[in-house]
Amino acid sequence: MADGIKANLKLTGISVAVILVLIVILQNTDEVETSVLWLSIRMPRALLLLTTFAVGFGSGYLVHLRRAKRGRPDEPTPSTDLPVED
Repeated sequence: MADGIKANLKLTGISVAVILVLIVILQNTDEVETSVLWLSIRMPRALLLLTTFAVGFGSGYLVHLRRAKRGRPDEPTPSTDLPVED
């Protein structure tokens, strides 16, 4: 039961965050000039915000995958001292 509530809260939180991001992006449609190294790019501010959000989300997801692959250091390691039952 608690897992279902936790999943619903997580889904609700993600949905609210996505809706807020979309509102901010859609309200910023003015064109801006962005310089990256030697490039100067003119684009709508909404596209710049969406790109920044996507890069941040992708970076966070990659860090999550890397940590999940390594395993968490706070997880207890299985002990081999326990007696084995046949």
